[in-house]
Amino acid sequence: VPSDISGSNWVKYNGKPRTMRLPSFQHSDMSESAEMPFAYLIPKEWQFQIETLKAHGVAVQYLQKPQQLSVQSYRLNNPVWRSRPFEGHLMVSFTPETINQTRDYPAGTAVILMNQRTNRVIAALLEPHAPDSFVRWGYWNTIFERKEYGEDYVLEAIAREMIAQNPELKNEFEEALANDPEMAANRWSRLYYFYAKTPYFEDLGIYPVGKLMKATALPLVTE
Repeated sequence: VPSDISGSNWVKYNGKPRTMRLPSFQHSDMSESAEMPFAYLIPKEWQFQIETLKAHGVAVQYLQKPQQLSVQSYRLNNPVWRSRPFEGHLMVSFTPETINQTRDYPAGTAVILMNQRTNRVIAALLEPHAPDSFVRWGYWNTIFERKEYGEDYVLEAIAREMIAQNPELKNEFEEALANDPEMAANRWSRLYYFYAKTPYFEDLGIYPVGKLMKATALPLVTE
């Protein structure tokens, strides 16, 4: 019925049954997917995530000895946070990029084998692009923060060393300045050009969880 309060229609239920024809959906179209690994590896410093998995009934084991392993992971690009919190969290969206790396895992690294009744829960929390993953809820926001930088006087010296070792780099630098007037006018941007090419550069958005894709014999303990 029309409402003089909302200026729209007001739905009032009269308690009488009514037969209606409704659409039926036989299947859902997949919008995101992820290949399930043999195991997920979580560095031991991420205790909140590890303990939350345990609270969901996930069996967690730990590396007994250090291991160097080839894993699949993600670089999470272009993070954007919602302007308002939801249930106390600022949800984040991003563009995931699959990467393959060799990582060193110390003893004590958490290992989540994907042979469990809770496999779907594990994937929902650890696959970053899942709608309710730890990343989406902001529990891994620190991977998007830049902490490291170089002092000007250090980068000045490093830039000159890099050019001395690779003279072509000077031509590339000058070309970059010619193509980007804002960079050319900004002291830090000019130094950052060289800093980004050093081993000290902090690679943002690298997901700390590794996916071991092939079955591998690992030295594991339960605690």
